[in-house]
Amino acid sequence: MQRGVAQSTTGTRWTNGIVPYVMSTDFTAQQQALITDAMRNIERLTTINNRKCVQFRPKVSKDQYSILIKTGAGCSSHV
Repeated sequence: MQRGVAQSTTGTRWTNGIVPYVMSTDFTAQQQALITDAMRNIERLTTINNRKCVQFRPKVSKDQYSILIKTGAGCSSHV
């Protein structure tokens, strides 16, 4: 995989690459730390010229959209 290569789309994007998230309290502290570490790695690996292409942060009340990170089997997404 080549770093810094992304495919452009015309769909909705996260404003300024900021992805607000809510993490389920069902995770242990160790699991939460592992997930947070994975998000930081994504941020680091998509940084170009010291600019993060994507940045994860906890959701705040003014955020209209966010992702929910929860426990469960399989993969799913609401459209």
